[in-house]
Amino acid sequence: MQLYPGFQLFYLILSASIAYGCHGYNQDSIAEEIPSAEEPRPKQADPINFAQGVYCGLLDHEGVLWFGSLGGGLYRYDGEQFTQFTEEHGLCDDQVASITEDKHGNLLLGTSKGICHYDRKQFITIAIPQSDTSGLWLDKVYPVVNPNQVMAIVEDGEDALWIATDGAGAYYYDGEQYTQHLLNEGREQEDGLHHNIIQDLLKDEEGNIWFPSMIHGGVSRYDGEQFRRFMPEDGLVYDMVRTLMQDRSGNIYFGTLHHGFSRYDGTSFRNFTEADGLLNNNIRCIFEDQEGRIWLGSGIGETSIFDGETFTAFTDQNGQGIDQILFILEDVNHHLWLGGRHGLWKFDGEEVLDMTEATNWGVASKPSLAAYEYPHSSIDTSIRLSFTSGIRSILEDRHGNIWFGSHQEGVARFDGEQMTYYTVADGLSNNQVRSIYEDVNGHVWFECGQGLSSFDGESLTTHRWKNYLAKQNWQSGAGDLWLKGDEATGYNDLEGEPGVYRYDGHVLSFHTFPFPSEPGDESYYSISTPFARAKDGMVWMGTYGAVIGYDGQNFTLLDNEQLGLDETTGYLHVRSIYEDSQGTLWIGNNGIGALRYDGDTTIHFSAQQGLTTNSPTPIGGARSAAGTLEHIFAIGEDGEGNIWFGDRDTGAWVYDGEMMTNYGLEDGLTTTHIWQIYSARNGELWFAMGDGSVCRFNGAGFDRIF
Repeated sequence: MQLYPGFQLFYLILSASIAYGCHGYNQDSIAEEIPSAEEPRPKQADPINFAQGVYCGLLDHEGVLWFGSLGGGLYRYDGEQFTQFTEEHGLCDDQVASITEDKHGNLLLGTSKGICHYDRKQFITIAIPQSDTSGLWLDKVYPVVNPNQVMAIVEDGEDALWIATDGAGAYYYDGEQYTQHLLNEGREQEDGLHHNIIQDLLKDEEGNIWFPSMIHGGVSRYDGEQFRRFMPEDGLVYDMVRTLMQDRSGNIYFGTLHHGFSRYDGTSFRNFTEADGLLNNNIRCIFEDQEGRIWLGSGIGETSIFDGETFTAFTDQNGQGIDQILFILEDVNHHLWLGGRHGLWKFDGEEVLDMTEATNWGVASKPSLAAYEYPHSSIDTSIRLSFTSGIRSILEDRHGNIWFGSHQEGVARFDGEQMTYYTVADGLSNNQVRSIYEDVNGHVWFECGQGLSSFDGESLTTHRWKNYLAKQNWQSGAGDLWLKGDEATGYNDLEGEPGVYRYDGHVLSFHTFPFPSEPGDESYYSISTPFARAKDGMVWMGTYGAVIGYDGQNFTLLDNEQLGLDETTGYLHVRSIYEDSQGTLWIGNNGIGALRYDGDTTIHFSAQQGLTTNSPTPIGGARSAAGTLEHIFAIGEDGEGNIWFGDRDTGAWVYDGEMMTNYGLEDGLTTTHIWQIYSARNGELWFAMGDGSVCRFNGAGFDRIF
């Protein structure tokens, strides 16, 4: 990885920002009559699949330990043996994100199906209001972000609950009805909504309820009458807060995503980061032991112990670090239990005992970095694509299939177990698949080098009939697909002029651009990029010579003249467009690099960052020199708002708002040619590579996944 002058490395774990986890709360209960159900029949756990990890824990009033997993259900440990509960034994859901005990001794489990109430005899589901999981943004991140997933529960008063969700803010439940709160805190997403993610809750000693936000909403406090929000301008170290804890002195700790933690004494914040000795800025859980020491699990790295002055790493008796920790709790003997992505450990003050070994279950093999950084991803990374010409496009459809479009070899579909390949022999219009989309009917469309094809779940269709009677009848609907013309460049006789196809779910119509092309340069307005839909509904279309926006009524033309480009700066040759979460339009070019357009001003971004040569580089021909960003074929954005660029020659670049970092072969990329940056539904960024592979970023470098 190459850091350029003044640029520093930062670590980004996309899925870690929204991975499940929990605290074991011991609060009071709702006094509600629960209907009977068939008594579950638990089984002795033999063996536990710790490859799925242990995500939360609770010490109940009887001294029994309970543990929740993301796929393995619920586990009970009575001091001698483990007992497992799954959906087969009556459990509401095998994905348990939180465990709370009410004042009657009932367990309240946070699941994707609502609250699972367990009275030690039967499980009953208490449904929460259901949110629509489809939409412009949720279609990309679901089910990693699932607004119907309960992340934490605390009691407030005699019969009331506060319920934190993974994308629908918080609910207040009084035993009869729900009231939604804090849905619109934090950063607005590309669909114009906020989808506030709250992964933890804290009821402090004064009875205030604290709500952290993982959508840049800081933390909110409810005093029984009103909410007050705390943000970095108030002293908080960062506005993406994942976990909370109050120590015995009354201080409240706020653990953030990749920015350390804050300690609040009721008046002011004190912040701690790696610069202060913290071992990892990612804070997944915070716990205070009997001696008053603060334990900090990072979820992705080492576990820190803070004595109030210094930080030390937690290691076992052999000096081996215990990392990837998601929760910590203390049992009746004051032994600490640490659960995480690799399993479960007990620390008696002197030795660390791996509980997989202690119960003769056998130690599950630890997942690779690619697996444990992204616990929601169940991809078998041993399966490889057979393409060698390059991957130009990726799509995850609503059925969970992953599609890969190649440069010259057709398209592949991965159903989670195997690859299926389709070419012109199977009905594809052309073996070059530039872009892939899914329509409102669930059909998958392939924008090929020549022609358009679609897949209805059973077979491929090449679309030869189109409506050419609506060339001037431009319209735009929220679910419309926008597709390039039939030809590789230019236009055919039926099209007559440069334009685009629009599919509204019923009819495929061709519309011509209201801008005349230059004589002899029919490719000037030929579509050269995937289409980008902005937050305000604007559809951006990248052509080789311009960027065209259409808002349903009016057009915006960004060409060389509008952007202030000339022979000195070099001209547009657009290969990628992207509107970021702040509404800034990024234009990637094959020759002059990146342009940044805010609606009024154009900045030649690559040149501003010192990443261009003295004169514009040619579109083809010799490779660019190392340390340049001039041939940008892909642009994307991660969950923290960092902007990523995929270059034809120099690999991956990321901009954090202040500085640029470059990743190459030495950082795990399989080649330095990147065709597409795809935002997967599990929060990861996938990089479609020029050699036919797909890589993803693991926080420090790249792993190949296909």
